[in-house]
Amino acid sequence: IRRFVAAVDLPAARLQVAADPDLRQLEVVSLLTARADVAEANGKSELMTRLRDRAGLLAGVRDPAVLTIVTNLVRLRYELAVGQPTEQSLAVARASVRAVIEDRVVDACHSVLRPALWEATGSVARRLAARDDDPRWSSDALIAARKAVETTKEEGADLAARLSTLAAGLAVQHRSSGDRDQLDEAVAAARRSVSATPVEGPQLASRLNNLGIWLSWLYETTGERSALDEAVAIARRTVEFTPGESVELPGRLSNLANRLAELHVVTGERTNLDEAVVTARQAVAITAETSPELGTFLANLGVHLTDLFAITRDRAVLEEATDVARRAVAVTGASATDLMPRLEVLSDRLTSLYELTGEQRDLEEGVEVARRIVADTPTSSPRLQGALDRLADRLRRLYAIDRDPSTLDENVEVVRLALDLTDDDRERETRLVGLVDRLIERRRRSPDRDSLNEAIAAVRLLIDATPEGATTSPARLSQLSNLLAEDFVAGGEVVALEETVEVARRAVDATAPNDPDHGLRLSRLAAHLSRLYTVNDDRDVLVEAVEVDRRALDATGPGSPDLPSRLNHLADQLGRLAATGTDADRGGLLDEAIAVRRRAVDASSLDDRDLPARLDLLANDLDQRRKLLAPGAGGGDGPPIDGSAGPRVNDDGETDGSAGPGVHDEGETDGSAGRPGVN
Repeated sequence: IRRFVAAVDLPAARLQVAADPDLRQLEVVSLLTARADVAEANGKSELMTRLRDRAGLLAGVRDPAVLTIVTNLVRLRYELAVGQPTEQSLAVARASVRAVIEDRVVDACHSVLRPALWEATGSVARRLAARDDDPRWSSDALIAARKAVETTKEEGADLAARLSTLAAGLAVQHRSSGDRDQLDEAVAAARRSVSATPVEGPQLASRLNNLGIWLSWLYETTGERSALDEAVAIARRTVEFTPGESVELPGRLSNLANRLAELHVVTGERTNLDEAVVTARQAVAITAETSPELGTFLANLGVHLTDLFAITRDRAVLEEATDVARRAVAVTGASATDLMPRLEVLSDRLTSLYELTGEQRDLEEGVEVARRIVADTPTSSPRLQGALDRLADRLRRLYAIDRDPSTLDENVEVVRLALDLTDDDRERETRLVGLVDRLIERRRRSPDRDSLNEAIAAVRLLIDATPEGATTSPARLSQLSNLLAEDFVAGGEVVALEETVEVARRAVDATAPNDPDHGLRLSRLAAHLSRLYTVNDDRDVLVEAVEVDRRALDATGPGSPDLPSRLNHLADQLGRLAATGTDADRGGLLDEAIAVRRRAVDASSLDDRDLPARLDLLANDLDQRRKLLAPGAGGGDGPPIDGSAGPRVNDDGETDGSAGPGVHDEGETDGSAGRPGVN
């Protein structure tokens, strides 16, 4: 270029530039103009004029203002790329780009220079887009890239480079806009660029790599198998044309592995996934430990190994995937944005390994990693909820093994923290379910009133968060009624028992008649009513209990294992009701109680441990009926007939609340009022 500047015969030199594709005409114009500026600054006006004339003649520009724009673009192209431009330089760059895009600056230049000027304009616009975060500059860069291609008349290295630049700009625009047409155009331009690139050229592998990536995007967008097949083929060529000593080879091997894994998802052919794993291992093996890309290649290998494990269930494969996840975390900087996702993957893989092997140390390590994720996640981060959910899940699994109260306590606190951060109603409902489960478990471990009250409060919140008419509503109401029943037993407050009954009624009303749990909830309501009658001695409550027991029986199938206990419970309540009625009522109620009790006995298997007690109760019912029918029998002779079987727990796990005597080892009545019960 310096020799050219020194040339005396400018017209001849200009012809030389036009004929020599290796000589960068625009750079020559810029250098001439720069030297003219230096001459002006040194007071050498004659030299300044001569240099500017040469620059103008070479560029085909007569207007000094246009020449200034041209030379500014060339200068700023490099200044923005390698230096820290001043605000003045940035202002000049913005004005120069807009002048080229909006006016006819390029048309004023020699046709030989137009592609290069468009190329320089696009380069400056891309640099401005990266600095200003203004979509206008990205649009200008795309316009300039298209013009650079359009004005390049001959096939060759310059056209290949400009097509590659255009394809890259279109791909970036597609990533932000989602415009399919832009991606199609990017792929078409990249194909032309590859075709125009010499096989022996160093740029071929890079352009093939880009084409393979954009074809993969096209497959993601369209689902067209042909795009994926071409992406795999291009990725193979990319590796083929990359020298073995190239620092780009690991990344291109990793890309090939990714394309093969995508092909496996489509075809289901195990060979594709096996090749993906082998290729990803190769990428990791040739990557230096100090390479900033090692973590990415390890993460990709881990994904392929996890997919392979899902097919083979081979412990060695999962162990390798877990070790790879550990390495990926180890090589990732503490401030890197990829650290958190890689920690999450490691925790998940450790948990999967525990599920496969049952080795507690794997789960404990998974818990530690989950704790680290929570500790390192800022409180303002949207990832914090997910981090807390992951830790809660790991702690739940660990508690199932170690039964350590501190593990359960930590689990409860973590779920509460996640709940406090939840705004979405559906997510709030899900996390409340988790909190309720853990609080009920803590209640079982620690039967103090405080833990019970915590569980009750949480279930109330869950019911409030459940949409009206939701299929889960009856189960949650039933859960609350059971906890309230426990609260009554613990504290003895009648108001708790009254609420128990009311909530149990709501649970029954919300349950469809064909629901498998309909009979269970009716039976529980009857038990709560029976207990309430014991407290308030209100015969209407007992009448309702009997009616509910009858409904529970109607909802119980003939082969149900719950049938004997529900029949027995109904017989108990009928006996108690008989004890509260007139002499005229007693006979009919006792007859029904005897009939129901006989059904309970008939429905009991010979090895049922409750069969002796039911036979004893049937004998007692028959004896009471005999006394009632005996000549001269009246309401005052004999013990009261309350039909109670003593406090007992039915097969549904609910105390029926009835009060009555027990049976001694000798099988005799203990002398208290009422019929014998079950010891």
